Amino acid sequence: YEAELQKRQFITILLIRLAPIPLGAKNYGLGLMEGINPFYFSLGSLIVNIPFSFMWAGVGAQATSLIDALDNVPAPGPGAQIGGIALVCAVIGFLVYNKFVAPGDKKD
Repeated sequence: YEAELQKRQFITILLIRLAPIPLGAKNYGLGLMEGINPFYFSLGSLIVNIPFSFMWAGVGAQATSLIDALDNVPAPGPGAQIGGIALVCAVIGFLVYNKFVAPGDKKD
């Protein structure tokens, strides 16, 4: 993993951040790796967490009290969930395209 992390830091960090592993384990695991660029780590965290931030903000905005927030708040509709997933997929697709496909298109 460390060799791949050093070769393609941003993509590897982004995929690790998307993995269904507890957040603390991912953060501590990446923190123990040597040579991680803090900019790539921060950017990957930002890209992955933006959709979830909007989702939780929407859930909180629907609550009228703390009891509502903890008890009977309806989950965001399928539109919000699909929008968040579409945003993450679009960003990942854009990054993968720019990293792997676009460099092959360059003609010198």
